[in-house]
Amino acid sequence: MEKKIETGKMLAFYKEKNIAPVSQNITDLSKHFHRRSTLYKQMGISPSDFSGKKVIEIGPGTGQNSLHIASLKPAMITLVEPNPIGVKGITELFDKYPSEQKYVSLEYSSIEEFSSEFKYDFVLCEGLIGASGHPDPAQLVSSITKHVSPGGTIVLTSIDYPAYLAEMLRRLIGHEMTRDIKDFESKVDLICDVFEPHLRFLPGMSRNSRDWAIDNLINPASVSHLVTFPGLVEILSDLGFSVSGTSPRFIADWAWYKDAALELDFFNRSALRSYWVNAHGFIDYKNTYAPRSEESNKQLEGMCKKIHLAISVYEVSNDQTLRSSILDDIVELSESLKRDMPFVYDALKEVLLWISETSIDPDKIKKSTGFGSWFGRSQTYVAFTLGK
Repeated sequence: MEKKIETGKMLAFYKEKNIAPVSQNITDLSKHFHRRSTLYKQMGISPSDFSGKKVIEIGPGTGQNSLHIASLKPAMITLVEPNPIGVKGITELFDKYPSEQKYVSLEYSSIEEFSSEFKYDFVLCEGLIGASGHPDPAQLVSSITKHVSPGGTIVLTSIDYPAYLAEMLRRLIGHEMTRDIKDFESKVDLICDVFEPHLRFLPGMSRNSRDWAIDNLINPASVSHLVTFPGLVEILSDLGFSVSGTSPRFIADWAWYKDAALELDFFNRSALRSYWVNAHGFIDYKNTYAPRSEESNKQLEGMCKKIHLAISVYEVSNDQTLRSSILDDIVELSESLKRDMPFVYDALKEVLLWISETSIDPDKIKKSTGFGSWFGRSQTYVAFTLGK
């Protein structure tokens, strides 16, 4: 009998379509490894820290990122993957790399059902928590953190509403263009054709464009409630974890370490203070903005969340009254950013122009260099340490 394996809308969608749209380009393996090492260094983790350690990766997809960890010679790396297509991809990948394969054990299981006789020095889980579509994200996180050894490190990802706004508006445009297309592959083909030119503005893009389109612009989990950075910190704080690093790095404090030691939960509080004065910077990956008031950024977060969730309802209902309300909300958001973020303001005006026309012209969207080059910072990678 097949195991019952469910972790929310994301996995259900993957299994329904028989896909694993998470592959990375590893044609140049040294370049791939350098990207991954850079990510860990940003979070304050040296690649050598994995050597000789027990590592578990939850939801490794098709294994390209796991290959990097295996190359660092851990004591072992356990891969827990609930998608059968992912399991097949991982197996095929490591068959090509026997010197790394010897460190790997592969478990076809959800993290909720996985059990281990020991705990791990590093628990890695990226691209899952932020937009899994899980009905109880705190319960999902708890099922992951129970595998961390005292003093160990867990790496998770969050997604903030401003960071995901550009993708959500691409999703809205894609929905308008394909609402009458029933065939899944035909829908993917059109969306890829229109938005693939935008990805050329991302020089570090290593993900297959088709996978990106499916996962961000079609996958129903992507329009669920997101697990934001503050939300993730709150969950982990209650479980005894402290923030130790992030990518991108936005946490800064000038505290003397002896003073810091006097403040209860200093690391998490410091991380949240830094987040709220810099949260607007997540809306635009190309530019760096000066800190601004926490109040302004909480208003921004609220506006982006309202648009995000309204689009999720509109995708199902096609309610034209709701559509008009979304456009009004985009106008309000654009006006609030006009002074501080003229680039984002101009990109939003393009969206409003396209959506307001009788029919959307795909060619205009493909050739856009304004909205076309606008992306938010998407996922935030967060490293937490268990214990004081």
